[in-house]
Amino acid sequence: MIELPDIFRNGNDEYPTLKDGADISPSQWVEFISQAALLAESDLPKTYREFTKFDLDSCSDTVRGVYLAGQGRCIIRQGDFLSGAKLLGQAYELVPESSGDARAFILLEMVSFLGMIGSFEVSRLLLQQVPHLTRSEYLIRLSEYYTLVQHIRTGNLDVMDQLTTSLNYYKKVNLHSVAAYHHKIIGNLFRRMGKYENAHQEYEKAIDLAQRHRFNHIAIAVRHDLGMLKFYQGDNKAGIDTMMKCIDSAENCYTRAFIFANLGFIHLNKKDGDTALQWFEKAMDEVTSHGIFHMLPGTCYYLGHIHEWRGQLRLAKFYLEKASKAAHELLKQNFPYNGDRERAVMGYIRFLEKHPGVSGDPLEDLDISFAIDKSLKEIRGIFQFGVLSHMVEKYGSARKSAQMMDMSERTFHAVQKRVRDYADEPVPDEIIQLFMDRQEFTWSDLNQRFESVLLKYLLKAYGSKLAASEKLQVSYPHLVAMTRKQDH
Repeated sequence: MIELPDIFRNGNDEYPTLKDGADISPSQWVEFISQAALLAESDLPKTYREFTKFDLDSCSDTVRGVYLAGQGRCIIRQGDFLSGAKLLGQAYELVPESSGDARAFILLEMVSFLGMIGSFEVSRLLLQQVPHLTRSEYLIRLSEYYTLVQHIRTGNLDVMDQLTTSLNYYKKVNLHSVAAYHHKIIGNLFRRMGKYENAHQEYEKAIDLAQRHRFNHIAIAVRHDLGMLKFYQGDNKAGIDTMMKCIDSAENCYTRAFIFANLGFIHLNKKDGDTALQWFEKAMDEVTSHGIFHMLPGTCYYLGHIHEWRGQLRLAKFYLEKASKAAHELLKQNFPYNGDRERAVMGYIRFLEKHPGVSGDPLEDLDISFAIDKSLKEIRGIFQFGVLSHMVEKYGSARKSAQMMDMSERTFHAVQKRVRDYADEPVPDEIIQLFMDRQEFTWSDLNQRFESVLLKYLLKAYGSKLAASEKLQVSYPHLVAMTRKQDH
């Protein structure tokens, strides 16, 4: 029996199930079924009907395992890597040893996942097991395709002929989703070779094939690559425009987070740190809202890098430390030490070497200029409306948002009603994002910390407590009492 990598192990005996209301896109599910159809040597419509009507409790362990593997794949594509990986592990262990084809099929799902996180050595070991489990031409071919993808990702670009042969096979068997991915991979290969026109043609073929067969998520992924191609060609505007068009069509939070992050990267490359910051903050929001934790080290790293570039060293340290800690947590979960994870760890170390004396609350680095010339009542209303709106968008409901901030739902709605007049005066995303990143803050904590930072900022801006009291429209004794309370 094959020893599965730890990342696919549950660590408990609970049987995994798909969470109620989980957002699995139809095109992703049909993509999996189209591959399962070849496994079952059946046609796609019949396989789809079988998948949609059978009862998991009454089917065989083999069928149940394949079905769970499909759920695992979709969960991974949504960004929940650990849950999806553990579901794949359960699916594999559920299938009896006599069902070699099904086990090989699930192993290949694991290989695909390991390729996504950059764990090439482990995936290579699993690929070597496939020929011992099955004689299915389809599965052997799929194994060879994943091997070619690995070669490209590890720097071996001399695989064009083999990719073309593989593509022709999948066209022959009408597996359109895998054929579209072939065109995508060939396009990426041409891009890395500097043959941009050839890359563009392959991307267009992939998009056309995906759209004709309603694999929207594949088409969006390729359009993202097309946008990055235009960026590599030096046309930043065309690259940004192409990727912007992907956002509204993206079916899941993982795709949106990836697009946001790369838009941030393009703007950072343009030396437009302010716009880059906005996009990385959007990526951060998707990552933290939906638990896409494998993207957390890279997103925090770039946020820290931008704040360091802007001279906001306490903010930079906050995000770089968060990036390093997130990377180490992933290392404990057997994610490889490479890419953004390595960049996050080394980035924090370099920051500490370069700025050894940085300390203090990162919130004090915030630019709160939106509060200038406003009353304290207005500032509180604007901040509270921004926080509540952000929380509802992040957690999907007032009830969940209230729970996260340790307040009653009744209080949540009362505050929301009181501050709704400030909807047209948004708080800068940077401020809301940082407060949301400090998840230890309750509603009371949020307001106290904000007012503490606000008063320090405004006293410095106005020059005296007397001037500040006039601008804030509060009595001088009241302001003195507030500042004294903050000092303690």
